[in-house]
Amino acid sequence: STLDEALHLADDVGGWGENTKDEFRTEYYNREATVSPQPVVTADFTISYLGDDVTDNSDNPVTIDPSDKSLMLEDQSSVSISSVHITDRTWQYWDISSGWKDVPGSKNKTTVNISDMDTVLDGSGINKAFKLICSTARGASDLATHTAYFKAAPPPPPPPGRADIFVYYLDKKTGADVFASDLTTYKGVDYGTYTIYAKPDTDKIKLDTATTPSPQTVTVNSSNNQATVTFYYTVTGGDKPPTHDSPSAILDLPEEIMAGQPVKADGSDSWSNNPGGYISAYYFDYEGANLISDNGSNVMLWYPQTGTYTVELEVEDEGGRSDFDEKDIEVTPPIPTAVITVSGKLKENRKVTIDSSQSTSTKYYPIDIARTIWTITPLSGGTEADIKYHGILNGSESKDILFKKAGRYRIKLTVTNTYGRSASAEQTITIAPDLPPVAKIYLPTPTGMEYKVYRDPKDSNLAAFDIFNGSFSPDDDIINKAVMMYCYDSNNDGDYKDEQWYYSKNGTSWITTGMDYTATVNNFNIFSIATVNIPMATLKNKNVGDYYFAVRVMESIPAEETMIEFLIESDYRRADSFN
Repeated sequence: STLDEALHLADDVGGWGENTKDEFRTEYYNREATVSPQPVVTADFTISYLGDDVTDNSDNPVTIDPSDKSLMLEDQSSVSISSVHITDRTWQYWDISSGWKDVPGSKNKTTVNISDMDTVLDGSGINKAFKLICSTARGASDLATHTAYFKAAPPPPPPPGRADIFVYYLDKKTGADVFASDLTTYKGVDYGTYTIYAKPDTDKIKLDTATTPSPQTVTVNSSNNQATVTFYYTVTGGDKPPTHDSPSAILDLPEEIMAGQPVKADGSDSWSNNPGGYISAYYFDYEGANLISDNGSNVMLWYPQTGTYTVELEVEDEGGRSDFDEKDIEVTPPIPTAVITVSGKLKENRKVTIDSSQSTSTKYYPIDIARTIWTITPLSGGTEADIKYHGILNGSESKDILFKKAGRYRIKLTVTNTYGRSASAEQTITIAPDLPPVAKIYLPTPTGMEYKVYRDPKDSNLAAFDIFNGSFSPDDDIINKAVMMYCYDSNNDGDYKDEQWYYSKNGTSWITTGMDYTATVNNFNIFSIATVNIPMATLKNKNVGDYYFAVRVMESIPAEETMIEFLIESDYRRADSFN
């Protein structure tokens, strides 16, 4: 992780030389880390009463059944990565006097059953606001808030001559209780006129006197024996139950791209700040860019020119409220990348393909193949005349090349895109020599022992010699032609260079070469005479004396590995076992 540690490894562990250690000191080193994506938690839940979903039902409050005040909360949260799970859940309810409080007995439950909403949720008022906070072991978290709206069941009528007056203290914006309703002070009062005062303001809760002044006067009698007085307040600060706020626009955009490169302007991380809310519309403004596709929450763009541009995003939520975000993006010239790929067998007289198709540029300013430039420079071994190909090198994405001589060659590629920007790459290749085969024969006798055969009276008094071809290619080429050769020492002088030589190309038939030793060695053309690589040959002869044997072989070059039109006869490597 540090340069000192790297040098320690070089000195004490690796035993590396001074050159390597100098490179550590004077150049650079790096580390790599694998970063896993952070999971995204989306918290959500539902509120059910008497089997019905009453989540955020402000437009349709439910009448409370005095005989059943049970509620059920069900977790509907999700995590963006399936292998990551929610490990902590905290359920809270809104106490109109003290703010958010934990729902008793609810910790880490996915379903919370509340037996009596008024008893268990002490201080909650008639409307029930809840909050769910979820988190994972990896630290991702989210919260959601929802409210269930209720109205009290009609009370039984008061006795004759009596009346009931119910007093409510509500948040003007949400309809939630800000103080506990007064359902007892004026219950069963005598007929008459009453003056009723609002609760005094606090530092967070202020009476909206324009809507509901205080005091209010109400008259009850036999025709109006149940009356309601409501005071509306504005919650001005501190923690409060869910409200209807503007959404949050979040625009995700890279800081820098190249001209012609597709880029995503993404608004999908925007959110509604209201319980159960959602983003209903996305509006993008992208001056200077060309639109590739509009995908709702994101757009794909590309910029034809360099410069600094601004992308703007406006979002609307389910209630028509909006928010705005913008980001700048720097568009730089589209610089291509030149990449040389070399394939084939790097050997004399073999086809080598040089290819530029892995070179890259931006999508809308691609590589202009017609402007591609190739140069091949001999560094050692061969000359420019030894580099063979068809047509011209330039203007080709790939080219087949044949090198006639072994050596080192430098290949340079320059590519230019349709914007006019260029890039180059170089690669040095080494062409190996095509080694000749090794010609070798074996006789059916132990090494060092003279091979003797005898005439067979049953075979016309002929002696039969078996000669085996043990030739091979040291560089794994294919030997496709072989001829066996011999001469008979007719004057028994131990000299085989003054004798007539014979050859067999099928292993059984023998034909005179018409030449002595020297002429046979120099002029016998296996290329035009032989047809196959024979593994052995048999010679039958009745002349008593010494015989001398040799083999001449030739390699082939498979058509798929070469460019036949550039080959000549001498390119096919050959050898013989003549001394």
